[in-house]
Parts: sequence; C-alpha cells; structure tokens
Amino acid sequence: MEKIIGWLIFFLGLGLILYSLYYSFLIFMNFKNPPDFFGSVYNNNVISEKEIPTTTQKTNKNIQEVKDLKEDFNKNIQQVFEENIQNTIKNEFAKLIPENAIKKVFNLFVFSIFIYIVITGGSKIAFLGIQLIKK
Repeated sequence: MEKIIGWLIFFLGLGLILYSLYYSFLIFMNFKNPPDFFGSVYNNNVISEKEIPTTTQKTNKNIQEVKDLKEDFNKNIQQVFEENIQNTIKNEFAKLIPENAIKKVFNLFVFSIFIYIVITGGSKIAFLGIQLIKK
C-alpha cells in the first residue's frame, strides 16, 4: 500500500514540475502572458503604447513654445538653456523606457519566483514519493 501511495505522490510532484515548466515555456515563447500582479499591463498580447501626436497637436505645441519663449525672454539665457536641456532629457528618457516596461519586469520577476517555489515543492513531493517507494 505504501508503494502505491509513494508512486501517486511521486507522479504528483513530477506533474507539478512538468506543468510549471510547460507554463513557463508558453510564457517564454509569448503564447501566453504572465499573470498580472501589478496591474493591467497586457492587452491581447500587445503592450499598450501612447498615441502618436498629430500634426495639429505638434503645431499647437510649437505655437505655445514660441509664446513661452516670449514670456521667458527676460529670464537669464543660461536658465532657459538649462530648462530646455532638462526637458529634452526627460522627454527622451520617457521615450527610452516604455510606459509599462517596469510593471512587466516586476510581473515576470514575481512569476519566476512563484514558479521556482512550485518546482521546488514538486521536487520535495517527488522525493517523498521515492522514499515511500523504497520502503
């Protein structure tokens, strides 16, 4: 009777390990999305991106910049250059790292830890099954 229970426990542990590896493979090959632990990041296997500004929006932005430059004309030129450089760096940095990239990395990290725990648990369960089979 102990050998039968041992084999059942062994296959249960082996099943946990294989299912975890299979699910990780599906995520790695982008057939499935990892679970969302930190909010909705995924939208039908596509990460949502910001809208591309239209020509009208760009023109309005340029007009506003000209008005701002007229108001800032009395400011020290060095301060204006510093502000422009800071704004440029902020805008380029925002383009460099997509909006949801950090959430996606955290989701994958937490999922990896979870899968590690499940695989470790499965190996311990399978080891208990092997011990019962040896008795």
